[in-house]
Amino acid sequence: MRINRVQQNIFFFTIILFILLLGKIAAISFFLVGAILLFISTTHIIKQVTILYLLYLVNPTLFPDINNTINTTLKFIILFICFGIVLIKDFKHRSLDNLRFSLIIFFFVVLVSSLQNSHAPDVSIFKLILFIIGSYACIGIFKYNNHSSEYWIDWFYSLFATMVIASLPILFHFT
Repeated sequence: MRINRVQQNIFFFTIILFILLLGKIAAISFFLVGAILLFISTTHIIKQVTILYLLYLVNPTLFPDINNTINTTLKFIILFICFGIVLIKDFKHRSLDNLRFSLIIFFFVVLVSSLQNSHAPDVSIFKLILFIIGSYACIGIFKYNNHSSEYWIDWFYSLFATMVIASLPILFHFT
């Protein structure tokens, strides 16, 4: 059963990469569908964030349409939606665990440090905000998820395996 799930996930990631090879319209459509799926379940939120990570890692030479302005904006919108959903769930359930509380404290400490020591505080603050939003959403959403840890281990293993398999042609191309 577990190997079957890993194979399904690798197939899923491969289909995503092939869709993104179709061009700019396919990539934009993919991100829009992903943003809509976020409102269905917490499982889709975790999957969408890991897919964004996958797309961040892929070679821009193979997928030139991923990093255009529209898709980058859609990636940020998806990340903000994920953060908003987790924040709403936290307020609704009135819960904040120690890890996320520590993340908030970390935010304020680094914010003060960035304002005092950075040569470009606006860039540092923007990076810090994106890091905190992504981290808070990723850590928080697992609390509201119904899947077992084995399910997510398989999911992330499949992500890694897909990246290795997708990188093989690049390895042989340059040797």
